[in-house]
Amino acid sequence: MEQARFEGLVLQEAAALATVVAARLANAEPSEALRAAKDAHDRSKRLSNPRAEAAALEAVATVCLHIRAPAEAIQALDGARAHYKKLKDRKKEAAVVGQAVKAQLLAGDAHEALRAAKEARAMFRELRDKRGEAEALDASAQVHMAKKDYAEALDCGKSMAAIYEDLADDAGAARARQMVAGLYLVKGDVRAAIEAGEDAVASFRRLGDERSEAALQHLCAQAYMQRFADEEKSREARGMRQPSASQDPREAVRSALRARALFRQLGDATSELQVLDTLARAHLAKRDVREGLRTAEEALAMARKARAAVKATGTPPTENLREFGAPLPKSRTSTIYYLTPSLCQHAENALKKGANAHAAWYLCKVCGAAVLVYKLL
Repeated sequence: MEQARFEGLVLQEAAALATVVAARLANAEPSEALRAAKDAHDRSKRLSNPRAEAAALEAVATVCLHIRAPAEAIQALDGARAHYKKLKDRKKEAAVVGQAVKAQLLAGDAHEALRAAKEARAMFRELRDKRGEAEALDASAQVHMAKKDYAEALDCGKSMAAIYEDLADDAGAARARQMVAGLYLVKGDVRAAIEAGEDAVASFRRLGDERSEAALQHLCAQAYMQRFADEEKSREARGMRQPSASQDPREAVRSALRARALFRQLGDATSELQVLDTLARAHLAKRDVREGLRTAEEALAMARKARAAVKATGTPPTENLREFGAPLPKSRTSTIYYLTPSLCQHAENALKKGANAHAAWYLCKVCGAAVLVYKLL
């Protein structure tokens, strides 16, 4: 009885430590999170409590992954796994193996990451833990995506969605369908991407997850635009000159407007800027050059506002843009950072196809100016 009570207290302490670490990380205090995890590890070591020590090592690994220190994370996870193995706790051991996938990916070892993901899935299947298996499939999909093996990643995503549906986990199933929609789009199966994307949009709306809905609305808008572009290429190849009757640009506008409204409501200006690029292209595709111009000018104004804030405060652009929403991504090749090169091309195409010449040409200039503003940030 006393042993069971003691084990219960250990589990409560582990849960409390995980909460403290998560709160510190959410509050941008990684050093404090790491200190708390290491203190807990030292204390459990002095008390010769392997379960508490394993939980503390998991917390250390969580912080190390957050600060992008994969070698330290792997070391901590190896230690945690060894403890759980001695305790014959297969479920916790499998969870630690699953965590190791992220660490190996961060270390750049995709081969070892995939091995760990497969091992974690096999362990969860042996335990008949469906939720754990779904998480292992998610990890496997991430590895396959890192290797650009999109067909394998798609298979993992579909299996993951099926498991969550069996578990009646609507949120998990929606996340899986989000992954599936994105992978279909990458693979060029636009029709399937739209179908999966709209399905996920409806799920996230029911769940009240506005950020995920916004991301999926934008993905759907991009998919509609891709399908329209594919159709236009096909029509040109067949010598067809009449305007297309496709409703895809209109659907793209609808999805992009909803995505933009949600991102604005969430205060995520970085994502809003990315959506504006898609929205302006969609307006041009449906031959509404005036609205495309207005949208591009609005994007330019947002970019200038960000630049002015940087100039006024002298702080790095990432910090400044955090005031307007999310920080800039690390990659300078992102369409968030360089807002409009593709939009310039669409404006030029509109000009060639006989759109309002003055408006289309001015739109090209606005797009170019927006690119310059972003380069100056």
